[in-house]
Amino acid sequence: MNVDTSTFHVGSEGIKFSDMLGSLRITDTIAEGIEEIEFQFKEAQAYGYRDSKSKIIYFRTVYSNDMLKRDQLDFLNEWQQPLDELYKLFKWK
Repeated sequence: MNVDTSTFHVGSEGIKFSDMLGSLRITDTIAEGIEEIEFQFKEAQAYGYRDSKSKIIYFRTVYSNDMLKRDQLDFLNEWQQPLDELYKLFKWK
């Protein structure tokens, strides 16, 4: 992110426009069209909110896979093979 002083807090937040494809788990509905979500990347899980009307996703926290616990690990294990395949398909050479 483009900031004068980078911090862990700033580095852990991100906004993504448009729909994201991947392993997404809805954990709560905040309001009509706004959901609390967990999103699994190859090497991390992100937690935040999705506005399906405006097609905006806001990540408030990101944890590396080695920091995950209990059901978060189940979520990772469930998606490990598809994530490996996506990673191989799109990684930089």
